Amino acid sequence: MPEEQRSRYSDPLEAFLSGARDGDFTVSASFADAMITELQQMIAAFREIAQSQPLSQPPKLSDTEAARWISDRMHESAVGDFGMLRGLDHAATTMLPKVVEALELARRRYSENEEQAVDAIRHYGGDA
Repeated sequence: MPEEQRSRYSDPLEAFLSGARDGDFTVSASFADAMITELQQMIAAFREIAQSQPLSQPPKLSDTEAARWISDRMHESAVGDFGMLRGLDHAATTMLPKVVEALELARRRYSENEEQAVDAIRHYGGDA
């Protein structure tokens, strides 16, 4: 695969957004609107979870070394650099907004294509 194509597809979200910009795909307004509504609800839910600050400290299980180790792993899984809250925040602030943007672009392209098709049919004497 040429380097130009390889870099274009190295980030699936960027490829999706680029495809929408380039007109590689289109979606109807009804499909886009329904998807965008659902994605916006997910974004709001993810932000709410991220702001709730669950597990501000490792949970106290018991005083044994094994329990402390498990407690620390649970805490790290929730709030650590690669934890669930960081993942939800990344999805809400970066990933899902790109999907919404791509759907909006694809919806606009669909509408433009539809208008052009209707104009072409009218131009050649058809009923649209």
